[in-house]
Amino acid sequence: MKKILLNTVFILSLIMLQSCDKEFSNPSASLKIDSKIIAPTDGTAVTLNANLFTEPAMTVKWSSSDFGYSASVIYMLQIVKTSDNFDAPQVIPLGTFNENSNTVHETTFSASVLNGKLIAAGTTIGDSGSFKMRVFGQPSAQLATSSNGVKTYSQEVTFTSNTYDPIAETPKIFVVGNFGAASTYADWDVNLTGTSNSPLLFSPAKDEKYSGFVWMNINDPQFKLANPKDTNLNLYGLGGSAGSLVNITSLTAPNNITVPYIASQPATSGPGTYYITANLNSASEANKFTIIKRRFALRGGATGNTVKYLDFDSNPASPYYRMYTNTNVSLVQGLMKIQLKDGALYSPGSSPDFFGFDNSSALVTSPNVNAQVKNKIKVGGGAFTIAAGNYTVVLDVRNSAIYNLRLITN
Repeated sequence: MKKILLNTVFILSLIMLQSCDKEFSNPSASLKIDSKIIAPTDGTAVTLNANLFTEPAMTVKWSSSDFGYSASVIYMLQIVKTSDNFDAPQVIPLGTFNENSNTVHETTFSASVLNGKLIAAGTTIGDSGSFKMRVFGQPSAQLATSSNGVKTYSQEVTFTSNTYDPIAETPKIFVVGNFGAASTYADWDVNLTGTSNSPLLFSPAKDEKYSGFVWMNINDPQFKLANPKDTNLNLYGLGGSAGSLVNITSLTAPNNITVPYIASQPATSGPGTYYITANLNSASEANKFTIIKRRFALRGGATGNTVKYLDFDSNPASPYYRMYTNTNVSLVQGLMKIQLKDGALYSPGSSPDFFGFDNSSALVTSPNVNAQVKNKIKVGGGAFTIAAGNYTVVLDVRNSAIYNLRLITN
């Protein structure tokens, strides 16, 4: 009798294992209906904006699949370049849904998520490209590595999109003023979408402490700050005391911030480049700002201890638009820094008055304009060594999170 009971248990166990195998590997769990992408449509053009990196960039709608039973199905969006196959796609999770009828699902993801996947798919940062996507799904209880499991694949949908450098997602505020038209920007231009044509200050530490260099090419520059969020421009103007900011609701006067005259530095007013800081961090001396005039120059043993100035590039067709350049600099072997004060007789003082190298003592040079190396630099960094030669020098200070210097051999 005992033997009969053991045999019965064994047979029942086999039946249960086969039933489970059928549900998650094949027979009764066979694909009846594939998913289908409803949106976006084939050939859709997507535009990614680093200023709106947290905003929705794409909404995917797809119809449910049918595996022949009430299944919990996990879906993923697979993305590759149009010229590639789906052997190693970039994957964006779309969610898990209980499928027992023909329904439509929808998932939205941000510009930051999509931009990262397109770059990982092999697109050069800053370029636009052609891509294709498909929705992949399988029962959530099924092992992803199952060779004989049931799966669904939608049709392939093509789309085009640009990409941007993720560093551009650094928090930023706008410097909105009367100097715009003379300085390659627009006068008093600001909007809620974060796409206004005004210069920017950045917060590298994402702590609401902003800084940056702004070229103001008029005699009497005036400005306000803007930090657009949701439905509020979050405008800041001059407060009641020197160096203070106050929330305002209009770009019109009063409360314009004017460039101050500092007795110890008589060249502080008028056209030129200004270094601006703004602290909007409520936990640390909030609503304070500083502004001081600066001029960039190479200086050190490599320049023969003379000043080699760098000038703002205002040509929109230039690859160095809104950067500081000198296209014909003759240097000798030696050490060098980037001076941040005007005047040929200026003596090296405290480290914030200079840009130096961020991570080593030797600069990497580029053999031509098509193979440029961006050496990361920082305020107060160490001196760097340069080999003798004739160079095009390019200083990029548009984003305080990634100041860099390029030296291209002529």
